[in-house]
Amino acid sequence: MIGIVDYNMNNLTCVKSSIDYLGFKSKIVKYPKTINEVDKIILPGVGAFGDAIKNLKNKGMIEALHDSVIIKKKPFLGICLGAQLVCKESDEHGQNFGFGWFDKKVEKLISKKNFRVPHNGWNNITVNNKKSLLLKNVNNESLFYFNHSHAIDEDSLDCVSATCDHVIKFAAVIEKNNIFAVQFHPEKSQKDGLTLIKNFLTI
Repeated sequence: MIGIVDYNMNNLTCVKSSIDYLGFKSKIVKYPKTINEVDKIILPGVGAFGDAIKNLKNKGMIEALHDSVIIKKKPFLGICLGAQLVCKESDEHGQNFGFGWFDKKVEKLISKKNFRVPHNGWNNITVNNKKSLLLKNVNNESLFYFNHSHAIDEDSLDCVSATCDHVIKFAAVIEKNNIFAVQFHPEKSQKDGLTLIKNFLTI
């Protein structure tokens, strides 16, 4: 069973529809105790980093996620804002601290000529980790759908499986052991997005 975490800041319908289309069972997780009942966890997200952390804390989800992902080693996938939340900190609307599962920063993209912010639309990724389980059968330079104004720094390439360029080069996919996170929206990225989601579901 796949658990999709609901903390009032995420697009659950598209993610669940993708999982259903692939023939896997999923359910929306609204309460911390329900996280114990699922085998894998997906944390989607849209909106501001600080608000997301506040909502997760108020619902008691951060402790439950830590127990399931860090202690019990359940496979975890963070999507868009959900990917940023697993990092150490973000500069969105001041300094905010995340889960700290990756020692990485989330920084604002700055608009430049020919580069609009938010980064909204299709862009290709550069695959760094050819052995990535999440990117199996996903070709280098494949296109994915992005919608964000902050991005994860690309330093520490040991955990960065793919990057993307928009104003700056940033981390598009990070992974470590049972934890996976993507800056783009695989549920909106057609064939390659479905391939990536299926890869996670079958890990």
